[in-house]
Amino acid sequence: MAHRPRFTHHRLDADHTGADHSGDGSTTRLVAEARVDTERPSRYLTQLCRHIAELEQAHGVLGARAEWSDTDGTLTFPWGRCTIHAEAGALTLRAEAGDKSALTRLTEAVGGRLEQIGRRDGLAVTWSAGAGEEAGS
Repeated sequence: MAHRPRFTHHRLDADHTGADHSGDGSTTRLVAEARVDTERPSRYLTQLCRHIAELEQAHGVLGARAEWSDTDGTLTFPWGRCTIHAEAGALTLRAEAGDKSALTRLTEAVGGRLEQIGRRDGLAVTWSAGAGEEAGS
């Protein structure tokens, strides 16, 4: 089960995200991060991103966009963004949103879906507050 994240505020340069997902013109972001240990990080990154892309194509209700390679992925929703990186033995996830409600929605959606996809391997996503402020803040 995904845990509710603690939150930290981050100020991002407009060029860093390319979009404001907060809805209020602000670039203040809340960030949560997770590290998921797995022997197959690239496989799960690809499955997660492909699944979101297929959901969007089939139903078009999320307003989501998924982009990925074998090592990196980005899931962009109207309410926030999650970047994913596959490294030896783990996936790292970074969720960013404009407010607490949006970040909770994002972490529950992405974390829950990843846990469902990885249920056979017992994947568990535990979110925590993101690290320090971005450069240029």
